[in-house]
Amino acid sequence: MQMRPQIQIASVLKALTDVVLPALDPGNKLAQEQLQLSIGLLRLMAQQFVMGRSIDEALSRARRIGALCSFDMLGEAALTSDDADRYQHAYAAASAAIAAEAAAAMPDAANAAVTARPGISIKLSALHPRYEPM
Repeated sequence: MQMRPQIQIASVLKALTDVVLPALDPGNKLAQEQLQLSIGLLRLMAQQFVMGRSIDEALSRARRIGALCSFDMLGEAALTSDDADRYQHAYAAASAAIAAEAAAAMPDAANAAVTARPGISIKLSALHPRYEPM
């Protein structure tokens, strides 16, 4: 089963805070401080690079902070034809949402330079299975 990146990040953070941190030697302050720093940096990176759990959430956050983004769906891996179909539909829905957002924000978006409107990065590996069951 493929986990979505936001779930993976949340799982790593939970494991670090709930399992690894309590298992450290209480007398080893340096190790505890380094782990706390690592947890904080991981949270900061997640906030910086993961705009949302859905395209609507990501578009809303980008609008709120005034960011122009090229959106990237994280974690896609088409291992089967069903996966590829699911990702194709997700890309189509995300592309439509991005186009609608651009049209609402800038009435002449279709004629605007590519660098002046939001976009999406599509991974070809998500549109066709790399490995087929035998």
